[in-house]
Amino acid sequence: MKIQHSADSSKDGLANVYSTIKTNAPLLNQLTPDTPEAMIVNAVHYEMSMTYYKLIGPPEAYFNEAIHYLNYYQATAENQAQSHHLAVDLCLAALTGEGVYNLGQVVTNPIVQVLQGTADAWLVELLQACSE
Repeated sequence: MKIQHSADSSKDGLANVYSTIKTNAPLLNQLTPDTPEAMIVNAVHYEMSMTYYKLIGPPEAYFNEAIHYLNYYQATAENQAQSHHLAVDLCLAALTGEGVYNLGQVVTNPIVQVLQGTADAWLVELLQACSE
């Protein structure tokens, strides 16, 4: 019975995350753009939303939130592993998401540079081939 309780609390937690995402999204438009505070709040919101859709789906929702999140994300040497995972997930979402047609938006995004010279470089090559 304890396992069932854990599953129920996980579902409740995800429902709370979804509620927070939907409630806060309109509030973001009320922030003064380009202030440090607004940038931090937007980054956290899109990261949370992106992570939610990565877990729940659909891939096109993850793709949209990830594109927004990347406006605030800086790839550095310290977060190279995180950048690599983000780039792979973005490429996969672009390829599998329904209604994602602007693959060039992914190919030209600086985040995919972290895939060059890795075993996952084929994802960028596939996106380039599909976007031509």
